[in-house]
Amino acid sequence: MSHLTHQYLDAAGQREDLRQHMVKILDSIRGKKVLVLDPTLSGPLSLVTEFSFLKERGVERVFFLGPDPVVTSDGESLLYLCRPTPVAMEQIAGHMAGYEDKDSHLYLVPRRTLLAEKVLENRGVLGGFTAIGAFPMGAIPLEDDVYSLELTSAFNDLYLSGDVSCLHTIATTLTAFQEKQGGFSRILGKGDHAKLLSDMLQRTQMEKKEDPKPAAFEALVLLDRTSDLVTPLLTQLTYEGLLDEHLKVRHGLVEMPIEGGRRQKIAMNSADPILATLRDLNFAEVPGRLNAEARRISDDYNQRHAAQTVALIRDFVSRLGGLQAEHTHLKNHTVLAELLMSTTSTEEFTTRLELEQDLISGTTSAFSSPELVADMIDRQESLLSVLRLVCLQCQVHGGLPTKLYAQYQKDICQAYGYHHLTTLSNLEKSGLLTRQPDSGASSQRFNTVAKAFRLNVDEVDERQPNDISYVYSGYAPLSVRMVQCGIDVSTTSSRLNTAALSSTLEGFVAAINPLGSAPSPSGSLGPGWSKFEDVLRFIPGSTFDEVKSSHASVMKPQSEKVVIVVFLGGCTFTEIAALRYLSQSEQGKRHPIQSNLVGARKYIVLTTGIISGETVLSALSEKGHPGFLK
Repeated sequence: MSHLTHQYLDAAGQREDLRQHMVKILDSIRGKKVLVLDPTLSGPLSLVTEFSFLKERGVERVFFLGPDPVVTSDGESLLYLCRPTPVAMEQIAGHMAGYEDKDSHLYLVPRRTLLAEKVLENRGVLGGFTAIGAFPMGAIPLEDDVYSLELTSAFNDLYLSGDVSCLHTIATTLTAFQEKQGGFSRILGKGDHAKLLSDMLQRTQMEKKEDPKPAAFEALVLLDRTSDLVTPLLTQLTYEGLLDEHLKVRHGLVEMPIEGGRRQKIAMNSADPILATLRDLNFAEVPGRLNAEARRISDDYNQRHAAQTVALIRDFVSRLGGLQAEHTHLKNHTVLAELLMSTTSTEEFTTRLELEQDLISGTTSAFSSPELVADMIDRQESLLSVLRLVCLQCQVHGGLPTKLYAQYQKDICQAYGYHHLTTLSNLEKSGLLTRQPDSGASSQRFNTVAKAFRLNVDEVDERQPNDISYVYSGYAPLSVRMVQCGIDVSTTSSRLNTAALSSTLEGFVAAINPLGSAPSPSGSLGPGWSKFEDVLRFIPGSTFDEVKSSHASVMKPQSEKVVIVVFLGGCTFTEIAALRYLSQSEQGKRHPIQSNLVGARKYIVLTTGIISGETVLSALSEKGHPGFLK
C-alpha cells in the first residue's frame, strides 16, 4: 500500500529553508570552522544537510560535544550547535575557560532559553562568545506527510520530568503552518499536555495584531501519548514497523548487515519506490509483493528485446537508470525482508505475538499469575522485553495487584540489578506501570474502551484490508481510532459499537464512581466524539473539541481536506500506516447522503519523534548495569 504524496505544506521548501538558515550561520563566521555538535542533533541535522555541504561552507572538522575541550588550530573558529540543556551548557562553559582568545559562536536548537543563558552567566562565560543565536530546527519533514522534532527525550521530558519545552516547539511549528496556509477550522484533542498545547495556540492567536487567515485545515487533532500506551507496547506488524522493532529505523535510516560483519545504511524514504510500496503493508503481504515487484522489473528489462527502432531504444535507455536503481532497492528490501522472516518465523516471536493478542482481546487471564514473567527472567531474556510485557499487562488489566507487583519487583531486581528500582519508579511516574486499586474496578477500563471503539476486529484481511486494524493483525490503534471517530463521522458510526455503548458503560461507571456519574470533559464535544463522550472520560487526560472557524461549513465537497494529527511523546510507524490507510480509503468516497463525491481527506502527522515500545522503555531505564539491555 503506497501512501499518498503531496506538497500541501511544501516539505521540500521547508528543508531548503533550514539549509539556507544554516548557510547564513556558516557564512557569518569567517575562515575555517570547527563544528562542535550536540550528539542528539547528529541524526536530525543529517535530514537537513550533509557533511559535504558543511565542508563547502568552511567546516573543516566535526566533533561531538562532551566534557573535554576540542583542540583547534590557529585561525579556526568554533561553532557550537546544541540543545539548550543545562548539561550541555555546563560542558560548553568548561570548554570556554580555555578559549579566552578563540572566536567562538553558540547557536541553540531550536531556540535560545533564559535557563541556558543563566547557566553560562553563572559560570562567567556568557560574554566570551562572539555571537549567540538560535537555529530553528524544529519539526523536520521525514516525508511529505510526516513531520518530526526527532526529539528522543520527549516522552521522558513530558511524562517523567514535567519539561514542556517541546510543546513550545510544536506550537511554533503549528503557528508557522497557520501563517503560511491558514487556520484550523476545528481543534480537538485528548490529554492534559494536548490541552496545554491548545491553550498555547489560542493565546498566540489572541496576541497577534492582524486578523487571522481563513481556515485552511479541516482539523487539528492533539493527542497525548499517555492517552494510548497500549499501541507502542504491542509488536508492530507493518513492514516498516517491524524494521524499526528489529533493526531500528533512526532519522530516516536503517542499518542493514552485509558481508564481513559490516553494516550498510539504507535510506527509508519515498524516494525509494520499492519502500513506498512495502512500508505500510502488514508483513504477511510483503513476500508476495516483493515477488510481484521482481516480476515487474524483469518485464521492464525484457522490453529492450522489443526495442527495434531508434526511438524505442532511446526510450528504453532513458528509463534504464531508473530500472537499475529500482533493482538495487529491490535487492536491499529482499535482504531486509529475509532478516525479518528469520525472526518472525521463530517460536519465540509467535508465542509472544499470540500472548499480546490474547491480552488485548481479553481471551486470557493466565498472565495474571507471575509464572510466565518468572520464566522469561529465568531464561535471562532482555529486561526491555520483560518490562514491555509487564507494562502491557498493566495497561490492559488496569494495573498489577499489590502482591504481583512486589513479586515482579523482587524478581527483576535480583536478576538485573537493584538499580532497576529506579527504572520501575520511572515507569510508574510515567503511567506505564501501575498498581491496581483494591476495588479492582479499573480492570474493566480497557475492555470497555476497546469494545466501544471496536479496537478488536475478528475478521481482518491483512492482504486487502478494509480497516485500520490490519496494522496489528486485528487490533486498531486507539489513537488512530479516536481520530477516525472524531473526524469522519459517516464512516465510523455504522462500524463501531455506539448503540451498545450506554449499556456497556452503565455498570462500569457505577463501579468506578459511587455516585454513578463520571467527571465531565472540558467543554462540549463535536459530532464525532459526542457519541463517545462517556467512554472518553475513562481515557486519561482532558478532552476537548472546539470549532475555531465557520469556514468548515462552507468548504466545497470536492475541496482538499487536510487534518494534522499531533502526537505528544512520539508515534509508531503502525500509527502512521493506519493514518495513511485512512487517507487512501477516503479518496473518491461518496457522500453518505448526497450522490456527489467527497473531497479527498489527507492526514499529516506531526510528532515529537518516532517511537516503539523498546525505545520508550529504554529511555526510562536506569543505565547502571552494563548488561541490562542484553
